[in-house]
Formats: sequence, structure tokens, C-alpha cells
Amino acid sequence: MPNTHQTLQDIADILSFESDKTLLKARLEGDTMDWDHLVRVGSGHLVLPAIYCRLKSKKLLDLLPKELEIYLKEITDLNRERNEQLLAEAQQISQWFQQADINHVFLKGTAMLASRYYEDIGERMVGDLDILIQSNQLITAKQLLESKHYHKHHNLIYLYKGHRHIPPMTSKSTLGAVELHDNLLIKRARHYISLEKFLNTKQIKNCVDIPSNKNLIYHSILNFQINDKGFTHNLLSLKFMYDFSVISKEINKLEITNKYLESFLGICAIFFND
Repeated sequence: MPNTHQTLQDIADILSFESDKTLLKARLEGDTMDWDHLVRVGSGHLVLPAIYCRLKSKKLLDLLPKELEIYLKEITDLNRERNEQLLAEAQQISQWFQQADINHVFLKGTAMLASRYYEDIGERMVGDLDILIQSNQLITAKQLLESKHYHKHHNLIYLYKGHRHIPPMTSKSTLGAVELHDNLLIKRARHYISLEKFLNTKQIKNCVDIPSNKNLIYHSILNFQINDKGFTHNLLSLKFMYDFSVISKEINKLEITNKYLESFLGICAIFFND
């Protein structure tokens, strides 16, 4: 029977920048290594491309069964191509908003791509293009996208009242669904992030407005812990743990100001030496 905890640790050791390469190599070469279970768990955590890229960086790809190496390479190549298109779309939207003086920042995965924190842009799996808009400019931003042929996704039935973002918008000529946010967290937790400070401390990377390093990872953790109920259900996410290990190299100190951060980093410390 597969040992899920061991598989999680194996993936964490592959992703980690601080794990012992010799011990990792011995583990991956061992008779008890369950590659099928690693793929299932890695897929569930959306880190298969990251697993491939980190094994490649550590020069351990030769330890994979050949069919698995080909499979992971194909997934990573497709994800890299998709991410390049998403980044180009983010650059175009950010340029439109900059020209219109719309105060904005791209969030989560898109911001991580624009920041170039990863050695390979194919590492990170990204869903929608999430963008925080200054609240009094939300309608202006929506209208601007409509003028560029973005429209409410026709397959979605969606009620905006009190939500964090308006209905997702898509364009026939682009790949990503765009979610314009005027809030970052659910209503009861909004005091944890000052939207004014979040927007006023932004940076521009690769022509895209993104949060400061600290705000980027701070929001990613709180989004998972609060919006996605990671804290409530005591969940772990290898994708966000890896994000944290990647971006933490650029942060001198992260203040642990609430139980959500403390819980997330406590779980991180179980699996990652970083």
C-alpha cells in the first residue's frame, strides 16, 4: 500500500533547494520507490512540471523510468508554452492598464511567472489571470477589457455581490480567463491585508505590475489558508510550499503576524529544510 507521507516527502525533497542530493538519489534508486504514486500525488498538487524541472536541475532525470521521463517532459513543454502565452497576455493587459492610469497588480501564479523566480518558466502551473484593481477603478478596468474584446465567460453563472472579483472575462484571441479583483480575502478576513499598501508597494517585472516580494507570498499563503480553507481543513499544498521556498530566497525576513502564517510555515517545516 502506498505511503502517502513518504511520497509527499519524496516530492518535497525533489523540489527543495536544501535537501541532501545524495540521500535523495539513494531514495529514488531504491526498490521501494513508488513512481506511480508519486505521479498521482504530484498531479493532485499541481507540481508535475516542477518535479521534472527540479530533477533536471539536480541532474537526476536518469533515475526516472524512461517512459515517465518522456511523459513529464511532454507535460512540462506544454506548460511552458502555455505560460509563455499567459505571460504575453499579462504584459499586454498591464500595458493597457498602465496607459489608462489604472492602479493594478497581477496576483499569485501570473505574478510568479512575471517575477522570473523560477529557473524554468515551465515549472509553475497557472490557472486564471488574477488582477487586483484599485476599488474605484474596477468598472473602468472592466470596460477597458470589454473594449479589447474580453467578455464575461458565457458558460459561467455568477453572482458578484460581495465577492472578491467580478465574473471572469475571456477573449477568443487569448488563452487565460481574467479575474478582476477589488478584494483579496473573504469578507471576515479582509483586515489581514491593507489593499492600499498592497497596491502602493508594487513593483514592475517583465513589464507587468506585481506585488512586492513579501506581499506576493503573504497573499498567496493567506489565499490558500483562508479563501481555500487550507487552515480550516488542515490541508497542505506542495505547490504553494514550493512557491514559498522559491520566493523566500529574495526575502530577508517574513514576520509571522497571525495563526494562518504560523500554521502554513509549521507544515512547510515538516517537509522542507528551506
